[in-house]
Amino acid sequence: MKKRYLLMPFLALALASCTNDDENINAPSALNVKAGIERPSRAMITDTEFGDGQSIGVSLLASDGSLYDGQTTGYTNVKYTAAGTGNAQTWTSITPIMLSASTGKAAAVYPWADNAAFNLESIALETATQTDYMYSAWIPNLSNSNTTANFVMDHALTAICVDIQNDSYSGDGKVSSVTIQSKGLATEGTLNVVAGTVTENTGTIDQVIAMPVAADDDIADGGKVTYNYMLVPTGDNENIVVTIQMDNKTYSNTVQLPEAAKSGYIYTIKMSAKNNGISVMKVSINEWKDGGTVNADMEIQ
Repeated sequence: MKKRYLLMPFLALALASCTNDDENINAPSALNVKAGIERPSRAMITDTEFGDGQSIGVSLLASDGSLYDGQTTGYTNVKYTAAGTGNAQTWTSITPIMLSASTGKAAAVYPWADNAAFNLESIALETATQTDYMYSAWIPNLSNSNTTANFVMDHALTAICVDIQNDSYSGDGKVSSVTIQSKGLATEGTLNVVAGTVTENTGTIDQVIAMPVAADDDIADGGKVTYNYMLVPTGDNENIVVTIQMDNKTYSNTVQLPEAAKSGYIYTIKMSAKNNGISVMKVSINEWKDGGTVNADMEIQ
């Protein structure tokens, strides 16, 4: 009988240990967010990291794309904000996403927007504000035992750059207007994070886009001016008409890109100004971080 009673404390300890293990396995853990940029923006962000105070929207789904743990709120477009820079940068949320033992996947979009109708498959894109829309690929296998989501953000829009250089032009070189127009570009579109696709809004294709020109822009004395504009790519390789007003004269060139404009790339149209007019020198294709240069086949009017 004594032996039987001596086993009881050990049995109690074993049961307590199992209970603690079960609690640890099922205990929720906060999602640990990190975020960087695949191709730095030539518009707002010029590094491979976000600045202090920038915010992204993070969404968590089950691995099969259904609702995580069946929850309908608290897991979509959750605002996470950066604090600090470099290796010391942290991302926090007032209402952090909590991970259970269930396996899920997460994605992020930039910028975060307070939108009650937020839909990962239908995020509106517009170019009037020149917002640098970005999104990440899905980070899989997240759970309370694997809590870190390191988002690498890429750009949803494409960029057209017009670079005008003085090449023996002897006038004042006062640039008053630069416009671009193409069926390969649109001013509005939709980002589908689930599918990783960008589509254009049909009614906004082939618009005349006025690039921002400063009041004192000129190419006098061998100078040059550069203009950038982000747009929605349509996937069609169509001519781009570049129209420049300089010294009260209008110059128009038609450029054929070597490929259809793609998200995350800058297409630089280098133009040469001489006394007899402005012509296209070449077109360069660059990723927003690194990339080679490609000479385009071009038609000049």
